[in-house]
Amino acid sequence: MANTTITPSAGQVALAWTNPTDPDFQEVVILRGTAAITDAPVEGQTYTAGSTIGATTVVYAGTGTGHTDTTVTDGVDYWYKIFGRDTCVNYSTGSQVGPYRPGVQAVTPGVASATVNSCTITVSAPFSG
Repeated sequence: MANTTITPSAGQVALAWTNPTDPDFQEVVILRGTAAITDAPVEGQTYTAGSTIGATTVVYAGTGTGHTDTTVTDGVDYWYKIFGRDTCVNYSTGSQVGPYRPGVQAVTPGVASATVNSCTITVSAPFSG
C-alpha cells in the first residue's frame, strides 16, 4: 500500500492508504500487534476482522482506503502491518508501521504565576494542547 498515514488519538488509531492499481488486486489485510510484527497471512487463506494470525489480530480486511481501529487501549503501543492480496489469494510481503500510542493529546503547561494585591491573589496557569 502506498501513502500510508497513521493518526492515533483518544481510544482509536486511524489508518489511511492508497490501494495498488494492479488489475488482480483483491483486498487489503491489516494486522495489529503490541510488538514488532513477524506474523503474515498464509497464502491461499482468507481472513476477516477479528481473526488472529500468530500473536497478531486482523483489524481490517477489505477493499477500502481507510480504517479506524477502535479496539485499542489508550497508553499502549501498537504496530500495524498492511498486506495486499491478489485474486489468487497471494499476499504481498507487507509494510509495517509503528509504534503508535493512542491516548489523550498531551497538554503542555506554561509558566504558572501568582500576583498578590492587598486581599486578592490571582493565579495564572496557561497551557496548550
